[in-house]
Amino acid sequence: MRQLLLLFLFITTICHSQEKTVFDVARKGTLLEIQAIYNRNPELINAVNDNKSTPLILACYRNNEAVALYLIDTVSNINYNSGMGTALMAAIMSGNKVIIEKLIVKKADLDQTDTQGKSALIYAAFNNNTTTYRFKQ
Repeated sequence: MRQLLLLFLFITTICHSQEKTVFDVARKGTLLEIQAIYNRNPELINAVNDNKSTPLILACYRNNEAVALYLIDTVSNINYNSGMGTALMAAIMSGNKVIIEKLIVKKADLDQTDTQGKSALIYAAFNNNTTTYRFKQ
């Protein structure tokens, strides 16, 4: 009996240690995983990690389209600025036009700047991304 209890505790520990955080899911998880996190605790999608990034910024930067599109519709602030940039800047850096267009349609602020004074439009010009220019007019 004691051995069964120890085995159960060992398996439980392994399962919990492999549980993905909201930041892991934002980077490379699935839509179902981010929805499950949201259903368990809706505030987790607005969390900020030690680098001051949000799940939305990470999903945009890592080009995790399904998760990013979901987060755009559910986070409390699509214009959160980590200092290193916004979700829009991250999407521009990854070059995902679908994410960029959805952020702009949802009123992402094109004029915010990072700590170096660069805006999303500057990043778009640097990356030769004309999608952002089209929405600025």
